[in-house]
Amino acid sequence: MAKKIAPSLNRFASSIAPPQSGIDVVASLPELLRAYQATTGRAIAYRSGRTGSAESAEPLWSAEVCAGSKAVGQLVVSGEAPGQARARGKQKGSLRSDGGNALPTPARKLAAAIGDVLNELLETRRALWQREAELAAQVPFSPHGEEAAQLAARLEGVLRAGAEAAGCEAAALYLLDDRTEHLKLRSLWGLPFDRLLAPPRPLHGAVADLEAMLGHAVVLEDTGESLSWQPPEDFAAAVCLPVSSPTSLLGTVWFFSNRNRDFSSRETNLLEVAAGRLAVELEREMLLAHALETAAWRHHLEAAQRLQRSQLPGVPPMVDDWQLAGWAHQAHGVGGAFYDWFCCPDGRIGFAVGRAAGCSKEGGWDASLTAANIRTALRAHGQYQNGPHDVLRQANMTLWTGSAGDQNAAVVFGTLRSRDAKIQYSAGGNVALWRVGPRGDEPPAATAPALGESPESSYRAIELTVRAGEILVWHTPSLFAADRTGRTAPQPDRVLALLRKNRHLSAAALAELIARTICADGQPTADAALVVAKRTG
Repeated sequence: MAKKIAPSLNRFASSIAPPQSGIDVVASLPELLRAYQATTGRAIAYRSGRTGSAESAEPLWSAEVCAGSKAVGQLVVSGEAPGQARARGKQKGSLRSDGGNALPTPARKLAAAIGDVLNELLETRRALWQREAELAAQVPFSPHGEEAAQLAARLEGVLRAGAEAAGCEAAALYLLDDRTEHLKLRSLWGLPFDRLLAPPRPLHGAVADLEAMLGHAVVLEDTGESLSWQPPEDFAAAVCLPVSSPTSLLGTVWFFSNRNRDFSSRETNLLEVAAGRLAVELEREMLLAHALETAAWRHHLEAAQRLQRSQLPGVPPMVDDWQLAGWAHQAHGVGGAFYDWFCCPDGRIGFAVGRAAGCSKEGGWDASLTAANIRTALRAHGQYQNGPHDVLRQANMTLWTGSAGDQNAAVVFGTLRSRDAKIQYSAGGNVALWRVGPRGDEPPAATAPALGESPESSYRAIELTVRAGEILVWHTPSLFAADRTGRTAPQPDRVLALLRKNRHLSAAALAELIARTICADGQPTADAALVVAKRTG
């Protein structure tokens, strides 16, 4: 005889259950509700659980109380004010609507304020509940010198403890292979040791294992009558449970008994605890191996971040009538966003801004190397080429001939002169230009092939006459990519209006203002950079 038992331990958690949210959570809530009733003459109550339950009388006003995105209860106002006829119509209200017209406005507002306080309090408690668990996971940990042997001993110890607690004589842990086609015996207790040398069992046809991985504890009271469940060992009775984390399946664990028997709810619960402990031990080992592998790389990444930040110019050039400033953000710590400025032999100041893409097209180590190559090429070719378009053309050839054709970049290179109202620039790839002045005019950004796409690419030189007080901002469109939480960054029109409002600020202050606005709701998901040029003369 066989039976399936729904596990009492919810290992596959599709959503995070909030902490207890009944009325007893807030000790002062009953007194607050009594004070409301004494003040308004209306009966108010808190009903825990899902909203929408049937009631004997329709409430005059109600509102959901939420912990996070989940409704955990309801505030309900019932009863009747002295002298007010209930026949005036009862309309259900909510915190998000102007319903509940059967209540006087002051009483409705007071009830809504109580609901807001409860929502905020429960959300704060939920956040505290999550943060405490996160802090518990940050306890310093040092790996043991013989970690592999320790893992084998721990797995066998968990199997033995679970089997003895349920009165079983043997236990075996089977884990899925990389292709999820076979189950391999990885640890055992009470079985011959040579079972570890047996070939893996095919998952196809392993009915009990498949059923267990669906989330059920399979109890075989008499394996002789339950051969269709395909138990892996010849025992009189057995229990099969899943070994899983909240997000992934690892395999199954079997507990065997020499006699035909049933397993009580207490015994199956103990075996579930043992299966959960096995999953914890396995995931701990996986995370430890990953942490040890990446520990050495973390130092290299920090060094690369420091080097890339130090290579960006920090001191703006001293140019009469002009101010220059820049800002760059690397989404992965190191990346392809950059800005730069330097002196040309004829006294001009050259400046550049752009974003390089490596093989992955998403930034990272390869993009940072491409960005360094482009900055070096721009500085080198800027020493002898006259126009910005010639500098870009030569930099394009350098990038094309020095790569396998899988590196490209969107770049703007420009020049300006002290005490000169004219500025020249040339653009390649997707880079936008804002021009902010008294008239608010914005010339469209010139489109041209990105650097590194073709050896035959040509670029156009653009000359602008800039009035005193005008601001030019070149930026990568990745500046306005959605952030990691799914919320969109501020729209370009909003940032542009902010620039017009603060034209009196310096170029450095404007660059900082843009960066602070963009990062207010989260860091950009892609490498992004900008250069601000402001004429002050």
